[in-house]
Amino acid sequence: MSQSLRFGPHPPDLQPPPGPAPKDGYARFEKRDFQIVRARVAGTWRLGVVREWRRGRRGWAVRIELPDPAGSSVDLWFQFEPASVDPVAVDPDTGMVVLLPPRLRGGPS
Repeated sequence: MSQSLRFGPHPPDLQPPPGPAPKDGYARFEKRDFQIVRARVAGTWRLGVVREWRRGRRGWAVRIELPDPAGSSVDLWFQFEPASVDPVAVDPDTGMVVLLPPRLRGGPS
């Protein structure tokens, strides 16, 4: 999962939202989602699940559940960056994860 579908440099890593707390300045609740994604975090592409979106003065924040190498998972809040998140699909016949090509998007769909 460390390969990029894009030509040229990798997109920037997702960063935590600015402010004292991840939810500071964001709407209390915007949209719950369970989309499987590939996200650029700490210099690598990681497979995760989008759990929640929040809209605020500084744009969108997204909560992504990422598997932990120890076998558990962690929920982290990130400032949403469209180039750093690729949607993923699961083939209903085989159950295999299929990476969808990047698409232009101005925010969460």
